[in-house]
Parts: sequence; structure tokens; C-alpha cells
Amino acid sequence: MSRRLFVSVDFPPMIGGIQNYLYGLVSNLDPTETYVLTSSKGDKDANEAFDNKQNFKIYRTNISSGIHFTKQLFKLIPLYYEIKRIVREHKIEEIHFGNALPIGLLGFFLGKKIEYYPYLYGLDILHAKNTFYKRVLLQGILKRASNIITISNYTKNIITSLGIEEQRIKIISPGFKLPDEQPSEVINIRRKYNINTDTKVILTVARLHERKGHDNVIHALKMMIEDNPNVVYVICGKGPYKETLKNMVKELELEEVVLFTGEVSDEELIGWYQTADIFIMASRQIGSIGDVEGYGIVFLEANYYGVPVIGGNSGGIPDAIINEETGYLVNPNHPEEIAEKIVYLIDNENIRKTIGYNGKNWVLDRCTWEERIKILNSI
Repeated sequence: MSRRLFVSVDFPPMIGGIQNYLYGLVSNLDPTETYVLTSSKGDKDANEAFDNKQNFKIYRTNISSGIHFTKQLFKLIPLYYEIKRIVREHKIEEIHFGNALPIGLLGFFLGKKIEYYPYLYGLDILHAKNTFYKRVLLQGILKRASNIITISNYTKNIITSLGIEEQRIKIISPGFKLPDEQPSEVINIRRKYNINTDTKVILTVARLHERKGHDNVIHALKMMIEDNPNVVYVICGKGPYKETLKNMVKELELEEVVLFTGEVSDEELIGWYQTADIFIMASRQIGSIGDVEGYGIVFLEANYYGVPVIGGNSGGIPDAIINEETGYLVNPNHPEEIAEKIVYLIDNENIRKTIGYNGKNWVLDRCTWEERIKILNSI
């Protein structure tokens, strides 16, 4: 096994999708062969407390994404010398750049003996494509890399549009972390929220953002509610789109069947997954440069609890759902199609159970971090 150094601006205890993804990879590798160099930004005590709990070595330095791109370039000089020091000290064989731009530029200067692998996720590629000098820099990084790692076929296709050979792009989707143990007492969701036992629960767990597609699910609910009154649509999460969605619910007179829980605890979230009959996130691409879903780990979470899923056929979601086996892909811009699929699952209990069963087995057999690490080690 190669000795690897992961260099990334984004890493826990900072919160975010990239942070979770990289931690999922790193924490499942051999800790004696794995090292991390990341940002010292944030709460110093929180960083130290997090680092001390890990069984792999973490180095921190002054790198940040919250400054102008040109200023980030100047910070590459001290970062380069820090990387060289760690490479010498630990005899590093591979460097994995958790952010391709700008830190991936250092791959040019590390010598031919060191293999380097830039990671790309979606929005980072799209933003770079639409800025000339960033596109040129990114193409240079990718063309000289040993291989490129990305999270879905959607992002792989964007990378190939930059002139990168398909065979050099490796897909390692986010993995599912199996719970260490189930909570001793699961919250009784129906009792807490006064939901009848025969009411079908449709669930979305996502940040309240336009691209997540809550709005079109609400429109779909309006279309189906007259013939299917015994449902509740539960929205877990917070975000900038909250007031827009609440106003929409009020205008459509759906206050009795749409429930906003806000952000919930991990224990309550498990309760919602165990209560839900259908999970849905009808994400879509917003704008020409693409505010888009890179993958969709929540579909795996729902599948793990045996819940059939419905997802928008957009971005990297088709990699997270096996259509008609672990769930269904729908046009996220067509509330009619969304409503049709929800009603189909409501009306067919056996199909719901079969899809949920398939989804749980798929997550356990193919989607854990252990399975993702096998892909990484095979590159």
C-alpha cells in the first residue's frame, strides 16, 4: 500500500460535503500510511480536539478558500515547502489534492517520483470552466495528474469535456458510514408530531435551497392531495429558501399536510427514516453554470433504513439511485411526473417494500466506505 498525503483546504471539524467525503476516505485507510495537511483556520481548540481523536496524523497550516483566488496563489509558496517537508519525513509516495484548484498546481513541482491525484466534485469544475484562466490552469493540473478522482458519472462527463481521457478519471462516490450502534430508544415520531398510524409519510432531508426541489414536490402534493388526502410531507432541514417554501405552502392551502421540522438531532433523524414510507429529493440544476447535486448521500441513508427513494434525474443523482430497483428517477422540473411516482408507491405497498429491501441490500453490499476504499486502492 502506498504512503499517501491528503492536502485539502476542506477537512473536519469544518462542516460540509467535501469535508465529510475526504474524512470518509481518510478515516478508512491504514492510519500508519495516511497523513493529512489541511487548514488551520477556524477554532484552534476545536481543531486540536478533533485532531487528537484521530488515529492518523494531521498537520495544519495557513491555507484558506475564503480569499481572492490570486491571494490563494501566493499562499502556495509556503504550502509547497510544507508539503516537501512532510514528503521527506514520511517518505510519501502519493499526494491527493482534495481541492484541485489552486492547490493542485503544486503537483507540477513535486517531481516525477511523486504521483498526484486531484479530486473534483461538480460545482468546482463548472465554475472553473466558465473562467478562462481557471479553466486553463485546471486543464494543466488534470493533464499532468496520475489520475483524476471524482464522485459521479455526471462529474466525469464534465471532466472529459475539458479534453481529459476517460480512462484516467476514476469514480469514487461518497460512501455510507454504517451506524456504530442504534440508539437505545428511537424517538416515536408519530406520537411526537401527532401523525396518525395510517398516514403515509413522505420525507425530504436536505438544506432548504432552491436546487433541492422542495417546491416542485409541494406542487406535486397539491395535484394529488384531493385523491390522496391521507399523507404528510415532512421537510427536515434549514436554509435560505425556508420562507419561500412556507409562503408557497400557505398559498396552496397545504398547511395541514406539510410539516417543517427545522434541523433535527441525529436520534430524531433516525426516527424519521424509520417512519417514512417514501423519501424524495427532486434536485435540479439551477443556472447555466450549474448549481447542481454532485451525488446525493441522503438517498443511501434512506435506503439503509429500507425506504424507497425518488430522486431528480439531474447531476450525480443517477449514481445514487438504481432506477426501478432501489428507487425511481423523475424529471425534477415536472411536478406531474413527481406526483405520479409518489402515488404509484403509495398505492403499491408490496413494491414499496421490495424497493426498500433492494435499497438496503445495495447500500450494505456496494456503498459502504469499505467498498469505496477498495476502488481507491485499485487505482
